[in-house]
Amino acid sequence: MNKKRLGGLLVGLVFLLDRLFKVLSWQGAGSWLGLNLKLNFKMISGLFFGPVISLVLSALIIVVLVYCFWRYRAEQGWLGWLIAGAFSNAVDRLWYGGVIDYWSPRLWPWVFNLADLMIIGSLFWYLGKTYLASRPKIS
Repeated sequence: MNKKRLGGLLVGLVFLLDRLFKVLSWQGAGSWLGLNLKLNFKMISGLFFGPVISLVLSALIIVVLVYCFWRYRAEQGWLGWLIAGAFSNAVDRLWYGGVIDYWSPRLWPWVFNLADLMIIGSLFWYLGKTYLASRPKIS
């Protein structure tokens, strides 16, 4: 199995795991896993636009990301994680009216989910990749 297929499989598994945790949390069955349900109506950094505008913005962002995914093949790794995380949260906005957050580590004041980690992780991946590419080559 090549790296791209393995990477795609891993992205898909984490996406499905996030969806499973969200469903368990929503149905009240997540407490035995230590999951805490919180329905988040806000977007990035606590911005609130209302449910319709948030859903439209999410859809537009996903369309742009999918276009970039197919246009820039070299960037598919981090873009795949970003799209999967954004799509999972957009599904929540469509079905529940807000994003289901369920994980709150003890020393962390916020509640988040695996999709949020996929989004943040992909952005760190992109920043690291960009930084390493911009460093002068030592020969």
